[in-house]
Formats: sequence, C-alpha cells, structure tokens
Amino acid sequence: MRITSTTVLAGGLAILPGTLACDPNLRPARDSLSRRELAPRADTSSVKRPQFGSVPYGVSIGSCTVPGKVAITIDDGFHIYTSDLLDIFKRNGVKATFFVVADNGQFGRPLLGDPSGPFPALMKRAIAEGHQLGSHSWSHQNFLEISPQERQQELVKLEGTFVDVLGFFPTYFRPPYTAFDNAVVKQLADLGYHNVNYDLDTDDWKLDFAKSKSIFSSAVSSTSASTSSYIALMHELEEKSVHELAQFIIDAAKKNGYDLVTVGECLGDPPSNWYRDPATGGPVGGAPPPPDPTTSSSSSTSSTTSSKSTTSSPSSSSKSSSSSSSSKGSTIVTTTSIITTPVQRPTAPATTTPAPATTSPPAQGDARSLNSLISVGAVLLGGLGLLVYL
Repeated sequence: MRITSTTVLAGGLAILPGTLACDPNLRPARDSLSRRELAPRADTSSVKRPQFGSVPYGVSIGSCTVPGKVAITIDDGFHIYTSDLLDIFKRNGVKATFFVVADNGQFGRPLLGDPSGPFPALMKRAIAEGHQLGSHSWSHQNFLEISPQERQQELVKLEGTFVDVLGFFPTYFRPPYTAFDNAVVKQLADLGYHNVNYDLDTDDWKLDFAKSKSIFSSAVSSTSASTSSYIALMHELEEKSVHELAQFIIDAAKKNGYDLVTVGECLGDPPSNWYRDPATGGPVGGAPPPPDPTTSSSSSTSSTTSSKSTTSSPSSSSKSSSSSSSSKGSTIVTTTSIITTPVQRPTAPATTTPAPATTSPPAQGDARSLNSLISVGAVLLGGLGLLVYL
C-alpha cells in the first residue's frame, strides 16, 4: 500500500502531486450545511466507532495491496447518469466504488436520501450488485476550511442517510478535493473512517476525454498485472465520463490483465468491514468489534495496520480549495447480500467451552485381552464361592 508522498508547505499543509480532481468553478456554498435538510434522519452521533479489520486508519491510503486489481472510484454522485453507469458495470461484470455526496445542490439534483427521488433505489441496487458505497461528505465542503465540528456534521449527516436507506453506514471516506491535513486524518480515524486517496487520476473533470483515455491506457499498458494495481479516479457528473470513458477504462484494464474490483476488495478487506452497524458499532454481520481502547487514542491503534503497509505519520494533502438505530423502517441488507465474491471471512473468536469428552471404541487386540481377563475373573470368583460353600 502506498502512503501518499506530498510536498510540505508552511503550517504543516501539504499538496498532493498532480492536478485538481474537482472543478474549481463548481464549488458549493459554505452555508449548504444548513440550507438543505432531510427529515426524518437517523442520528449516528452516539454510535461506538471501534477500529476493525486490517486496513489501516490514520493514514492516506493511496494504492491497493492486492496485485492485478483496478479499483474504479467514482466521486461526487449520485447523479442523473448513475443508473446508466450501473448498467455498464453490470453488462461488463465488474465492480466499482462510489464515493457519494448527499447535497450537490449546484447540480440541481434532489438530496441523496430523498424518498421522492431516484437515489435511494439506486443505492440499494448498487449494494445488491456488489458495488461499494463510501462517504464523500454531506455537501462537498473543503475539510481544510471548516471547523472540526462542521467536519463531523458533514460525516454524521450523510451517515443518517445511509442508515435510513440501507441500515448501515460506510467506514471508507474520501475528503472532497482530497483536501486534508494531519488534524483531518486523525479526526477521520477517531470517527472510524479509512481515508482513501488514489494513484491514477483520469482528470475527466477537465473534459478532455482523449487525454483521460491516454492517462489510463498508458498506466495499465506500461505495468504488469502480476505486480501492479491501481485505485483510479473518475466522476459521474459528465455524460461522456459515463457513456464513453467508463467503457474504455473497463476494456483497457481487462486487455492488460487487470480485474476491476471495489476499493475494499483491492485492499483485501472483507465486505462486512466496509460498513458499520449503527446498533453495535461493529462490522455489518461480521465478528464482534474489539473493545474500545482505554489508554490510547483510536487513531494510534497499531494492531489494525495492514502488514503490507506502513503507518508512519499520515500524509497531508490538498488538491486545492476548488470546486441510531436501524429500526426506522429502513431496509437492512444482510451480509450475504453484500458479499458477492469469495472472501476470507474474519476468524471467529476461539470458544472457551471445552468440547464434550468422547470415548473411542477399543482396538480389536484390546478387546480380546479384556475378554480374557473377564473369563479368568469369573473362574476365580466361582472357585471362591465353592470354598465358602464347603
């Protein structure tokens, strides 16, 4: 796993090498946190958030750990082309990861969880077809420009939508504009989120799709699927991203021997770990979560670190300042409906109850010896009885 290298600037902020991934002219208004609401909504603010699984927390995850995989990640949806994109993925038999936003108001679309809109059904469809849904915040705010309390609100509000629609919420998050510093990464870890970056940016938001195709094709054709893998970034807000670029990416990846999978799958993480159960705080349908740490911050827990990665100080990044309970009638998707590919399930805790003792039948030679002893004993007892009689 690659921990993203950065250029450190004054004040501890760092810039991710490369170009912007969001259009600076499509920046949401800062007060959109309070402008658009959706009620009723589940409240997840008091849910316990233990860290589970082997994928690390408190770092920037910029690449896969499993070779031969391309994890397509689609930011800023859902949108009017989402259904078409799901059709393309289904037709090609591939999986992807959607980092979704509840309120992209500048595009005039309904809120993600609005029951009168199309997106709740699409969320359920994406899960049913084996895709992964991650958080991209409630309203796409730059996390370097809002307070810690506002950052938490951006996360918790979107969690409520997930719980209302699906019955659980994600443990994977991509900051808007990939803008973060050490304080953001620590807060994400404390709230139980993996901070997901990428190592292959198609730059599709720039609308130069010939260049986007060249970027992707050059990457997968110049490397070997036996040793390489990618977390690729694209968007679903532009028609050509969906109807032209998506199929090109699929074809180019397959041609060069890569499988197209979710981010969780390319990190070797079982699907139950991709989401948190609001009732228990643990993985959805998975093993019980570990006890909350009592002597150290959850963001410094070392036991959750993948053996394929390093947990040095988290990289800070910024592409730019551009661009409760599940009993409220929501649909609970079980673990079996989430898992669509064979994975290694978490090992169940060893039982402390001793197995009932069993007695093996004696071997044939042992049986003959036992019968002989019984016969001798019977003769001796008969003789003793005769002496007593006399």
